[in-house]
Amino acid sequence: MIKNLKSFFKEEDGIGVVEIVIILAIIVGIALVFRDKITSFVRNIMDSIFSGDGNEFSTDTIQNEVDSTNTTGTSGN
Repeated sequence: MIKNLKSFFKEEDGIGVVEIVIILAIIVGIALVFRDKITSFVRNIMDSIFSGDGNEFSTDTIQNEVDSTNTTGTSGN
């Protein structure tokens, strides 16, 4: 019986599962914190793709989005 307990505690098969769960929890947490930014970014991409006016999504669009969120965002005060 003691031999079985020792082998149970030395077994490391479950470690990979724990690591994956922790990584997923971190990703979900980051997504929740930045959900407004992610949503507006994806919405801008989809609007650009499906607008039908021939304009492609470019780095200028990304920079304009970053500039607008920096000027309208809340300050750290």
